Amino acid sequence: MIGVQMVTEDPLNAVHEAQKPTMGSVYSPRPFSNRNFVFQNKTLGTMADAEIKYARIDERSVRYPYNHALRVLLAHLEAMATICVDGTAPDIETMLLIEAEALRHAKRYGYDSALSCGKIAGDNTQRASQAAVRYCAAIQDIACGTANFTFDRNTLLRLHSQIMYEDGEQADEEMHFREQPYRMRMAFSGVVKNIYIAPEPDRIPMLIDDLMSFCNGNNLSPTTQAAVAHFHLEAIRPFKTGMDRTGRAFAHMIMKRRLFYNHIIPPIAVVPAMNVRDHAQLLFPYRANKPFSEREAAMALDRWTFHCAECMAFSVSLVRSLMDQITDMEEKWLRRLPGMRKGSVIDLVLQELPGKPIITVATVMDATGKGFSAANDAIHQLVEAEILRPMNKNTRNRCFESPDALNMVKSLSGKIIPTELISRESAFH
Repeated sequence: MIGVQMVTEDPLNAVHEAQKPTMGSVYSPRPFSNRNFVFQNKTLGTMADAEIKYARIDERSVRYPYNHALRVLLAHLEAMATICVDGTAPDIETMLLIEAEALRHAKRYGYDSALSCGKIAGDNTQRASQAAVRYCAAIQDIACGTANFTFDRNTLLRLHSQIMYEDGEQADEEMHFREQPYRMRMAFSGVVKNIYIAPEPDRIPMLIDDLMSFCNGNNLSPTTQAAVAHFHLEAIRPFKTGMDRTGRAFAHMIMKRRLFYNHIIPPIAVVPAMNVRDHAQLLFPYRANKPFSEREAAMALDRWTFHCAECMAFSVSLVRSLMDQITDMEEKWLRRLPGMRKGSVIDLVLQELPGKPIITVATVMDATGKGFSAANDAIHQLVEAEILRPMNKNTRNRCFESPDALNMVKSLSGKIIPTELISRESAFH
């Protein structure tokens, strides 16, 4: 039902007989695109309820004045949560500064090659923040892209490359699936510690083609299809690293293709980030060194799908809360700007600030389509209204922050990122 294969020979030929798992057979994925899936009523009901509620709030967001800012803010939260599941913590200020500098260079605004605000992050934080920026850009591209496209293996290769590498860092000819056997987890005694063996490299293209065929169908609801595909992709392990990031972005692609959402990105990574251990054990039940027959596999997929339904249900609550917080913040700002004209440059900037709490003149020019003078004047008026404040005392290429908006996103990220970070791998140690 789930598309699993119980094997006891080929994948373990290199392991001594006494070292083989003693409980059950070895689990390895096999083609599943033509299989039927059966889920418990509780799982189907929870998923249907969550999908309906999210579809409604996505449609409601069309009339929400800060729709674009909400989308950007959700993308930032989703990116931070996704990187956290790998056991590293991005810094939201560093992310915003990286994005501001990238925009300045892309539009060729300003002359300084470095941000003048002087934000310095440690090496680990810098790397995690850069990874989050890449992921954030990828899912925003997905959200803004076209639907009803066709999946193929190159879709997955391009997505993985975009998430894991900077522009130009990896040539097209270097994009490929895992070319080495996946290492089995071994106990200190030398005994194989799990009953899962990832497919050999030469089987990966066939399994990915089968997965893409499943993703091009419409037999399950969008989020259920994404859950099943994510589960199976992780079992195939087509890449050596970055599986969690690629798997979740792939789930976003599936939901987008099915037109599940049109406007705002569902923050499905938040629940996994808050409880990495439970998330990992649901996604990799076969790594718990317990019997994993067809029946156990079907039950495990049901539990994983129910978890995904709960993640979507939580997304609805989070989006509602954010919409209320942004509205309250904007009303506070408007009281400081009596007589502001609707559609003015200042109004356009205010609509962007919740999603971009750190801005430059280049940011304003890009968001509003206005020239340097109009953008610069708008920033100065917002500084006078104490809605913005400069991040340093330089007079050129300055960054400005909105304390209200930045505090809001910091508060949210603080709730998402656990005090003690753990990675998915540590859940099985």
